[in-house]
Amino acid sequence: MGADAFPPAERAVLTSLAGLVAQALDRARLYDTKHGLAHTLQSVLLPHTLLRVEGLDVAARYLPAGRGMDVGGDFYDLIRRDDTTVTVAIGDVQGHSVTAAALMGQVRTAVHAHATVGTPPGEVLARTNRLLIDLDSGLFPSCLIAQIDLAQCRAHLATAGHPPTDPAPPRRTHRSP
Repeated sequence: MGADAFPPAERAVLTSLAGLVAQALDRARLYDTKHGLAHTLQSVLLPHTLLRVEGLDVAARYLPAGRGMDVGGDFYDLIRRDDTTVTVAIGDVQGHSVTAAALMGQVRTAVHAHATVGTPPGEVLARTNRLLIDLDSGLFPSCLIAQIDLAQCRAHLATAGHPPTDPAPPRRTHRSP
């Protein structure tokens, strides 16, 4: 059956339909490529194993918060400072994209570099913030750092990104006169 078997109106509809199907397939291929790139980037930037630290049990597992959102800016790290001190970093960069995953890698690397040399947690975050200002990505990162001294059973914490939450306001009761 040749192309002449269809009347011109049907041929026009079928040609338009074939064009729409081709566009949908191209978009699906592009989405799969972008998704694969972002997923690979994120998995390469996260630690594959965590340090073994005597006196500390550690484990990490990355689980996406929602279906279809398995790529983003979440990160974690365990950094040895010396024989008895480690730094734990947990953070998130806003978004679920290649850009968020790339910025996550830069933030994690900056945190790791500053924490390795024994910088206090608040200063680690201040120095990382200066880097973020220079990068001007437009994305909002947040981070929690805990520096744990196992010899003295002490931890120092610092957070950045999200403002601290206020405790619940006091309850007020109303009495009738």
